[in-house]
Amino acid sequence: MFTRILVPLDGSRRSERALPYAAGLAKVFGGELALIHDEAIGLRDDDVPASADTLGRITDLVQALQNMGLRVWSGVVHGPAAEAILRAADDAHADLIVMSTHGRSGLGRWLYGSVADEVLRHTTLPIVLITAACERRWRIEGPFRLLVPLDGSPLAEAALGLAREVGDALNAELMLLRVVEPADGFATLGTSYLPAQSQGELDDAQAYLDDVSASSGMPGRRTARRIAAGDPAARIAAVARDEDFDLIVMSTHASGGLARLTMGSVATSVLHRAATPTLLLRSAVAHRSVAGAGDESATSPRTTTVI
Repeated sequence: MFTRILVPLDGSRRSERALPYAAGLAKVFGGELALIHDEAIGLRDDDVPASADTLGRITDLVQALQNMGLRVWSGVVHGPAAEAILRAADDAHADLIVMSTHGRSGLGRWLYGSVADEVLRHTTLPIVLITAACERRWRIEGPFRLLVPLDGSPLAEAALGLAREVGDALNAELMLLRVVEPADGFATLGTSYLPAQSQGELDDAQAYLDDVSASSGMPGRRTARRIAAGDPAARIAAVARDEDFDLIVMSTHASGGLARLTMGSVATSVLHRAATPTLLLRSAVAHRSVAGAGDESATSPRTTTVI
């Protein structure tokens, strides 16, 4: 599935945080790693060594990855960071980008500035983002677990196809998660004080997940379904972290970059909090898997509960 994985590096140790995840995916999929470097990529700060040292570091990384039995090559590209990454992905015929976000000022400008945001808005490839808060260590061997948050919209459900493919390759368990914001500020599931309105929404959410599981090629797979109550972004990030998930799989809108993720500000907040790698599928791809969905149907939830 992922036969060539592109990893942009800027010479900083922070950008190298993407490598274990990229290497783990390459190992599982039998893919090849393409490491690219350019002085324009990323931020320039004290964590970035001189150019000659950077090239030496890249050479050392390539050798270390090859010693793991991986097929690896590296290349130097030129130009503005996002353009360089997009051009390299096209030239290398990559089918996945794995990149780290910097930690300066929260997620840093790799996420909200021009780099990751621009790459997301212009590529048709799925992207794995490793945020500054990411603590999850990728396992070379399973068992793997994938978390797929759904909000009732067809675009959110478009991530299911990618999740199934990755799950099959990893022999992974998939969990479909639907978060409901309880009325009157109640934030926990199972409380005896849960308002009747919220309890009805939880029942609707469970029925929705049952329907998705039954109608989207899930039968026979290791698929779990879960509903939760509380702040959606916090609950998604917490479930992924506390229940030992290896990957969050979500889809995004094509315009507006990360601020226009399928679940809007919720998904952006998930990235703020995520201690788990996040695999994002741009909606230009997602639209093709939602047959006959017009603009209105593509953004309107199938049920009344939207996280």
